[in-house]
Amino acid sequence: MKINDREYKIPELNFNAMCALEEMGASFADMDKKVLSTVRAFLALAMGGDVEKAGREIETHIAAGGGFDEIMEDISRAVEESGFFRALRA
Repeated sequence: MKINDREYKIPELNFNAMCALEEMGASFADMDKKVLSTVRAFLALAMGGDVEKAGREIETHIAAGGGFDEIMEDISRAVEESGFFRALRA
């Protein structure tokens, strides 16, 4: 996930990571409705869990003309590649 010319790696989305994302505001049932919270939670997870810092980073990204399309693609790809999610779908 690239934001403000920095590359952030989304960690493996295992059960504990999913719980952490939910605690930080991500809603997988309403991901389309809670885009801002979901993006902030995923960035915070990639940054070590600081939602305030992630929010500031996203604000800077938006102020500089950035958007959410590529970020949401990266998040979707991470979810699709997650062994945890694949096991849930089986």
